[in-house]
Amino acid sequence: MVHSLIKKYHLVGMSEAEIVDLLGKPSLKVDEPTRQYVYYLGRAGLGVDDSLLRLYFNNNGELDRHEITHD
Repeated sequence: MVHSLIKKYHLVGMSEAEIVDLLGKPSLKVDEPTRQYVYYLGRAGLGVDDSLLRLYFNNNGELDRHEITHD
């Protein structure tokens, strides 16, 4: 599902407000060392780790990059 979203929308360059309009409020906001929004995607693999969509913003409040992690 998240892979379809990334393919359909060009997320890089979107503002924080545009991201929230598209995805809703993030599960977690992090300000240090860089501003990032974290969205919980569910359990990964054998149900031990969480899948997370991490969105990293630049100093202008625009999305710089994104990644999916399994923490």
